[in-house]
Amino acid sequence: SRQPLFVENVHPGVDYYRGATLFPQNTVYHLVEIDLTTAGLEVVSTDPVEPYNFAATTVQDFAEMNQTQIAINANFFWPFYSNHPFSYYPKVGDLVEVNGIAMTDGEMRNPPGAKWPALCITDENRASIRGSGRCPIDTWVAVSGNLQTMKDGGPIDFPNQDRLPRTIVAVDESGETLWFLIVDGRQGLYSGGAT
Repeated sequence: SRQPLFVENVHPGVDYYRGATLFPQNTVYHLVEIDLTTAGLEVVSTDPVEPYNFAATTVQDFAEMNQTQIAINANFFWPFYSNHPFSYYPKVGDLVEVNGIAMTDGEMRNPPGAKWPALCITDENRASIRGSGRCPIDTWVAVSGNLQTMKDGGPIDFPNQDRLPRTIVAVDESGETLWFLIVDGRQGLYSGGAT
């Protein structure tokens, strides 16, 4: 197994690891392990500007606005296109509609979608991943992704994917530990992303 290049405890109950692989191509990854039982730890998500419309923002801006130690991308959205670094939509502040469930402070901000697996965090800070896209009734925060890659401890077959930046979320069986694995991509020789 590869040892991470960098390890840091960024907050009580939150450990950050950064590492890299060279084969089959350069890939830089970031792993965050979160102990959800840590006192004072809170999970937050974006509020819509108006019903079902969210203002596009960067991960860094979200982290600064919410004073978080860790922030990730969640919920695919539309409209979206990315032709090259100067031709893309949305820009910061543009309104978008998100795909799949979005909940903040126990309030439904966007309805669930069967094609969009959900990360659900209860009001007692217990996490689960729901392939159905629907969260338990006591959910406090929820976001969606586009693929579920494991279920009941085993892999799920899914279509081949292009090498892109990726955010992968995992939860232990107790729902008390949450992991974020982020793979940098579209950055030439630095990091090409993951399939």
